[in-house]
Amino acid sequence: MTDRISKIQEYSSIVVNGEVTYKVDDIANVYINGIYYFKVYRRYNSPFDIMIEDYNGDFHFQKDMPIRCSIQNILCLLDDDLYNMKTESVHSIGHNAPIYDESFLYLTWGQVVDLYKAVYLNVSGILTNYLQSCIYCSNILNTSDEIQHNIVVTPPEVTIPPFTDTIPDSDKPDMVMNHRDIRKRKRESSLPTRVEREYNLRSKRRRISQKDC
Repeated sequence: MTDRISKIQEYSSIVVNGEVTYKVDDIANVYINGIYYFKVYRRYNSPFDIMIEDYNGDFHFQKDMPIRCSIQNILCLLDDDLYNMKTESVHSIGHNAPIYDESFLYLTWGQVVDLYKAVYLNVSGILTNYLQSCIYCSNILNTSDEIQHNIVVTPPEVTIPPFTDTIPDSDKPDMVMNHRDIRKRKRESSLPTRVEREYNLRSKRRRISQKDC
């Protein structure tokens, strides 16, 4: 709140006879489809005398222009987006009474100050798709929250076998070997290979041929 007030003072400060003073007029509260969007001020220290504060607390500055164009510029709307725009209701602060004027949106903010001092304005016919998407998303979020509250998550059951020092027979490696197999393998390993037999046979033939000579 303090930061907002300091901003408004900064944007509305004016020097009169060497003294700094603050002059700003609250001229309108703008609602779209019944939802608050803007607060409009008039200041006197700049050609951009219309100061608009949106619902995020950001400030925008404009020259005096028709209300219809002012709202279009703030919301970055196309001309086609304004086709169905209309005044839903207007209440004059200066007269404390409703205003029935179909051409009200074509008045400038300066004319609003001259005629009605300040107003509460509610317009419709714009941002309808945005409003419907917000309502849809809100319903989806509320429904999902209800579903999540009603869901009971049960953790799966996990059975952990008891720890034992002995290894089961099924997990033991098959390393059993009897003495017969051991002797057979030793005997097979001691037999000469085919290459060794051929080499021995050639050596024997060579010795015999040497003897004959």
